[in-house]
Amino acid sequence: MPAPPATPDICTLLEDLARARHEADHDDLTGLLNRRGLRRRLSLAEMPTQGTLVFCDVDGLKKINAAKGHAAGDAAIQKAATALRSCLRPGDLLARWGGDEFLAILCDSSPTRRQGPPAEADALAQRFKDRLEAILPASQPVRLSLGLTHGPLAAFTDLLEQADAQIRLVRQTGKRP
Repeated sequence: MPAPPATPDICTLLEDLARARHEADHDDLTGLLNRRGLRRRLSLAEMPTQGTLVFCDVDGLKKINAAKGHAAGDAAIQKAATALRSCLRPGDLLARWGGDEFLAILCDSSPTRRQGPPAEADALAQRFKDRLEAILPASQPVRLSLGLTHGPLAAFTDLLEQADAQIRLVRQTGKRP
């Protein structure tokens, strides 16, 4: 009579579940949260109610991919993710939204702040630009288009639409509102 199949122990099952959740919520290339992971994190009860959304479109990464191949394009995306991550505070969130688009959520620990994007968001935008220029070679020029919005994180979709509209305006006029 054959032995019954081995039953995995509960620890193995929990490890497998944690690994599957991580893979579902994170981008394979950068290790950052993906869309699903960011939305899941924003739905958690311990998240602050207010925050600043920084929508970053790293223009030029697709050209690197086309001109130098997928390996060079992937390396440029990984470098961009590293540069963006290095600019954030503990507790802030960063996700690869798609292709060459990243979203940072600056979590506002001050429930009384209700005005527009805090001054640190503008400083963060400049640090993003500086770090990208520092890590990507001059032969791989990129341009950073940013949209900044501030408000209740429960209205994430509205904040994202506002930030996306700002990026379109930046591309049309060359200036951020």
